Amino acid sequence: MEKTFCSMICAAIIFMMAFSAGQVSAQDIRSDVSGFYTNLNLYYGQWSTSGQFLEGIRDYDPNGWGFQLSAGYGFNQRLEAFAQFSQSDFNMSGDWNTYTHTEFGAGFRYNFGATLSAFRPFLYV
Repeated sequence: MEKTFCSMICAAIIFMMAFSAGQVSAQDIRSDVSGFYTNLNLYYGQWSTSGQFLEGIRDYDPNGWGFQLSAGYGFNQRLEAFAQFSQSDFNMSGDWNTYTHTEFGAGFRYNFGATLSAFRPFLYV
C-alpha cells in the first residue's frame, strides 16, 4: 500500500515538473493583436442606492442578468476601434414588472504597454 502511494506521489511530482517546464518554454511566443475580434460577457447585477429619493425602489431589491456583446478591429498592438451593446433586465421582488437598461457604445482604445507585459494599462475614448 505504501509503495502504491509513494508511486502516485512521484508520478504527480514528475507530471507537475513536466507541465511547468512546458509553460516556461511557451513564454517565447509573440502575440499579434491586429485584426477583428468579438467578445461576449454574461453578468449578474444588483441595483442599490443610498438616496432618500429612491428609497421605495431600494426596498424591492432589483436584480437581474445581463449580457454585453462587443466587436472591434485592432490596427496594431496599441490602437483598436470597438463597438459594444449591452442589456440588463432588473426584476423587482414582489412585482411583475421588468426594468431594462440598454447601452450602445463605440470608440477607440489605446494600449500603453506591450502585448506580453505583465501590466498593460489602456485608455478608452
